[in-house]
Amino acid sequence: MTPSARIEWLVSRFHSRPLIAAVSSVLFFRGGAAALAFLSNVLVARCLGPESFAPFAILFAVMMVVSGLAGPPLDMSLVRFAARYISGDRDDSRPYFRFVFHLKCWAGVATLALGLVFARPLTKMLLESGVSAKGVVQSAPPYGMFLAFVGGVIITFWSFAQAYYQAHQNFVRYGRFELTSSLLRLIFVVVLLAIGTRSVMVVFGAYVAALFVVMITGWSSLPRDLFRVEMPSGAGRAFFHFAKWVMLAGVFTTLVQRLDILLLGHFGVARNLVGNYGAAVSLALLGDLFVLTVLHVMLPRASQIKTATEMMRFLKRFWFPSLLASLVMASGVVFAEPLARIAFGPAYVLTGHLFAILFAGAVTSLAAAPAVAAVFAMGAPRVVAILEGVRLVASLAIGIWVAPRYGVVGMAWTMSVVRGTIALLTYVAAHHELRRIRAMESIAG
Repeated sequence: MTPSARIEWLVSRFHSRPLIAAVSSVLFFRGGAAALAFLSNVLVARCLGPESFAPFAILFAVMMVVSGLAGPPLDMSLVRFAARYISGDRDDSRPYFRFVFHLKCWAGVATLALGLVFARPLTKMLLESGVSAKGVVQSAPPYGMFLAFVGGVIITFWSFAQAYYQAHQNFVRYGRFELTSSLLRLIFVVVLLAIGTRSVMVVFGAYVAALFVVMITGWSSLPRDLFRVEMPSGAGRAFFHFAKWVMLAGVFTTLVQRLDILLLGHFGVARNLVGNYGAAVSLALLGDLFVLTVLHVMLPRASQIKTATEMMRFLKRFWFPSLLASLVMASGVVFAEPLARIAFGPAYVLTGHLFAILFAGAVTSLAAAPAVAAVFAMGAPRVVAILEGVRLVASLAIGIWVAPRYGVVGMAWTMSVVRGTIALLTYVAAHHELRRIRAMESIAG
């Protein structure tokens, strides 16, 4: 076979597998976005140092918590509903986009109001309790905490535009959002550092500004008549009937994902150690990137599942590739220490060790991605909500005990072990749900 014929054969094989093509397209953009975002974090961490990088990491964690409370839960529900109303020649999903847009507007106003009220108390609780906070490194001011709330609201509207393209399985445009955001963030950071800026607030403000520019750009690409449709009777009620569990699960997931950083800040763990932990989280997010990519691509396809047989077929089809990908990811632990030293420098002495621990949690989560997608698709997000609630309670209870006693290492092990346990329980819950659905079908038939 000639080289050109071999290439044509590979291309034909690639396009014969839509899921692989979709994952690859998203990974292409997300991989670039992750690389650029990681480079931005590395530059910021190196220039600020572990002491000053700690408040930056805490502000970033607050921003992601705020964005997660009203962003992913609504977006996942929106994608689930919209995918069922979209076909090759017909699109009846727009009423749901209009409905969720109004919800996000009200949630955004409420979030900003809460940010104004709680900016100062949160600053004292999370940023001014570190043992090195007084006299060594100046803490971020209260307006920095409010800026984190603003950034969180911006992300929720940005993710709305992403949800539109995810529901329509336009994964190229979906991936461009994150790539553009990371590129702008890197450009802003490079410019600031080039002119000698070493202020935590100025750099964090640049992150928020990059998000704002991408939000405006993303909204300009949406169809002009997206919100000029009439809402059918009962659309909102049907949406919330499903979304209540998705939203609850999303709130639990968001809180637990940043719980470690917030607990370390609250219990006054030394700033340089928190800075090391924040750098390790940046590295671990590379694993989470792949997990979320696979889950987001699976979700619209899993939404086509109607019966227990289809659900079982879906699980059988994807459990082995997910397990294999998890094993491949696990090999990355070997490179944890040298990667951390190369990326962040000798000042971040604990980062590699912490990264290896946190990365193990992402490995087990990838193996459970098909089960999560199938459970959501079958209209049983209450199972995921319960599991994420257990994860939050377990992480909080153990973290409160571990953080003041064992510091960053204990917290890393807590988050990874709890996450891995919940990932394994998700598969158990998925098969339990499968048996329940089969029993219902047997009674109905």
